[in-house]
Amino acid sequence: MIASHTFFCIFYKLDLWTDISFFTVFTIVAGLYTSILLVWSLILIARSKKFRKSIKLTKRSLEEEISKREDATDQLHLTHQQLSTANGHLDGLIEGTTDFIAALDKNFRYISFNKSYKNNIRSLFDVDIELGMTLDEVLADFPDELIKVKMNWENALAGNRFTAEQIYADSSNNPLFYELTFTPIKNKSDDLIGATQICRDVTERKLNAEKVKAERDFVSAIFEANSSLIVVLDREGRIIRFNRACEQISGYTEADVKGRIFWNILIPTEQIKIVQSSFREFDNSQPKNEYFTKCISKDETIHNICWNISAIKDENDTNEFLVATGIDITERRKVEKDRKLMIEILENSTDFISIWDVQGHIRFLNPTGRGMLGIGKDEDITKLRIHSCHPHWTNELLQTEGLPTAYRKGTWLGETALKTVDNKEVP
Repeated sequence: MIASHTFFCIFYKLDLWTDISFFTVFTIVAGLYTSILLVWSLILIARSKKFRKSIKLTKRSLEEEISKREDATDQLHLTHQQLSTANGHLDGLIEGTTDFIAALDKNFRYISFNKSYKNNIRSLFDVDIELGMTLDEVLADFPDELIKVKMNWENALAGNRFTAEQIYADSSNNPLFYELTFTPIKNKSDDLIGATQICRDVTERKLNAEKVKAERDFVSAIFEANSSLIVVLDREGRIIRFNRACEQISGYTEADVKGRIFWNILIPTEQIKIVQSSFREFDNSQPKNEYFTKCISKDETIHNICWNISAIKDENDTNEFLVATGIDITERRKVEKDRKLMIEILENSTDFISIWDVQGHIRFLNPTGRGMLGIGKDEDITKLRIHSCHPHWTNELLQTEGLPTAYRKGTWLGETALKTVDNKEVP
């Protein structure tokens, strides 16, 4: 009994120990497993945080990249719009101009042209050009023109920029003048890929220029050939033009006086202030702009000049140039002076003096003559005839001998008589 109880106790202790050891092991294993799970969880959590951070960074990078691409897309779209607008403007300019514009590649093949160019080619050569056609095809029926045109294109396709002139003829064989500007075309790599031509019809300008030149030459010829004195002055009174008549009168050449003040070289000292004042106060609206001055030549000879002044206006309607046309009246003044002296002598003579024209009309009768004929001082004598102032016998003598001899020899001497207004005869 005691032995049995002892065995039971041993067995019980052994069983208890077995249970305790299993529980301990299980607890240790479970704790270890839990620890491993916990560590792994912590590792996963740490990795998860790092992963989330990476995701956030990646997301942020993606968002930035997407934003950049959207901006780039918007910029590309804007650039495309601007390019389209620029192309539209360029097309508008090319098609809107009256200039003839074309471009050829290095094989003389048309790669571009505007409607004006197409229409002009049709008008000149009766050819409808198309893109891709060569210059040889377009001008196949005009070999002479092809040689001239191709020479210019070859020069441009050699890399030269230049301007040339070309003359064609229209259907009526009238000349047409064209100004051609050639420019090489290069790509981004600076390789020559073709050339452009801008052709402008300058016929009207050319003809106008020739007309203006002809008119200028004509005016210049008149200016030089005119016997009148012609001087052109600027606003300050400087001599711009000085014709040959001025050179002959003054003794100066145009080169001597050009650019010099008119009154400082040609006007006597005592008249300079008067001429300056007249020049400053010149009014082209006056009906008569006639001035009398003295002009001193290179050899100090004094000439009396009658000037007629006119103005050339600028765009603001102010006097830009003054044109003075003069006549040397020195001889006329002398003649007038002599005539005045002669009339004074005739008027004061005690002899009968009269002047008649070839038709027999009286032109002058001095006071003595008026008194002898009984004609008043203020009475009109223009209606008197030679036969009404002489008796019948005197008229016959004058008609047959006196007047014919006077016409032939310049003078006749003979005895006649006068007839007064009351028919009295005065020997």
